[in-house]
Amino acid sequence: MEVHDVDNIIKTLELIPHPEGGYFREVYRCEDLIDQQVLSSCYNGNRSFLTSIYYLLKNNDVSQFHTLLSDEIWYFHMGSAVIIHQINFDGSYKKHLLGPNYLLEEKPHVLIKKNTWLGAEIKNKDLFSLVSCAISPGFEFSDFKLGDRDSLLTKYPQHKDLIIKLT
Repeated sequence: MEVHDVDNIIKTLELIPHPEGGYFREVYRCEDLIDQQVLSSCYNGNRSFLTSIYYLLKNNDVSQFHTLLSDEIWYFHMGSAVIIHQINFDGSYKKHLLGPNYLLEEKPHVLIKKNTWLGAEIKNKDLFSLVSCAISPGFEFSDFKLGDRDSLLTKYPQHKDLIIKLT
């Protein structure tokens, strides 16, 4: 797929701007619910078993640092590889490469555990990346927290350049 097709992909998949950056559309929400009584106390209501979205980044778009109450799996579909940056609450850092080239240590899917700071960017800024993200228990915007630059810099000064870039 050629670079100029990205706007057509956004239109065809009916993607809209995401608050963290890039474009998205929810494509699945399980009708079955997990009752709040059996969930961790961090959740403020019932949750779907699973939700899934398309997510697209193009050129200099980034997924700003954010954290979720649920585990999230990213699946690569097409375009440039994605660099996923993860800062754990203890301050340790991990970089994941999501993409099609297994010989370059890219993986077709990446698991991000709940309660970690996650941000992403595309490897080749001349292209775009189309991925899917699945979350279980299912996503609700109340489970999403966008990173505050000053708070993250205070807590994780060793990651200053990355925090500035992804907030």
